[in-house]
Amino acid sequence: MWAERTTVVARATYLYHCFFNHVINTPEYFTIYREIKMTIEELFTTRRQIRSFDSEKIPSRELIEDLLHKTFSLTPSKQNIFPYSVHVIGPEHYALKDELYLLSQHLGQTSNTQSLAPYNLLFTPRLAKPNSFSNEIAQVNIEVGMFSAILTGLCVEQGLSVGYMLCYKDDVSYWTNFPNDGLRVEFTMHIGYADDAVRPFISESKPEYDEVINWYKAIK
Repeated sequence: MWAERTTVVARATYLYHCFFNHVINTPEYFTIYREIKMTIEELFTTRRQIRSFDSEKIPSRELIEDLLHKTFSLTPSKQNIFPYSVHVIGPEHYALKDELYLLSQHLGQTSNTQSLAPYNLLFTPRLAKPNSFSNEIAQVNIEVGMFSAILTGLCVEQGLSVGYMLCYKDDVSYWTNFPNDGLRVEFTMHIGYADDAVRPFISESKPEYDEVINWYKAIK
């Protein structure tokens, strides 16, 4: 059982499921916990927002499909609804990637070149029966974040680079050539090997820890 969990993210997610299901007083749980305690931090420390990908070095479809299968199996979802769809645009779809690149220019700033990555993932809401409310945007975006975080970890483990994008036109009429079923694209994720000749994107500084993390203080 443990031998099948060969990746850091898979092991960490297993711990999450053990904890969630109150199965934590087992030797296997504590063995796994000790082995990966620091590895998850090291894994995500290496992650960078990548905007330029190597156009000559293309990850295999088999690798990407394997990572997506693992992510789907590892990602928790409220009542297993999965209120989102993931539309994968592979390396062969040059025209669609060029169009996605153009759609990213609506802010009048530098184009988002991560849309030219070998693999582009478009996330849209999915109406999941019988829970007709399950495509509420707040729930969709929360769960998309969980899926993309796990997929990111699995990608980094394999030496892949990842970029994220939110800067594109919202009007669904611009997306008629894309496989998004006429639904608003909430988020896109871009996967490939980084172009080492281009410096990784440096984003704005984070706010201070205390501006984000607030410990509750009881009123005396």
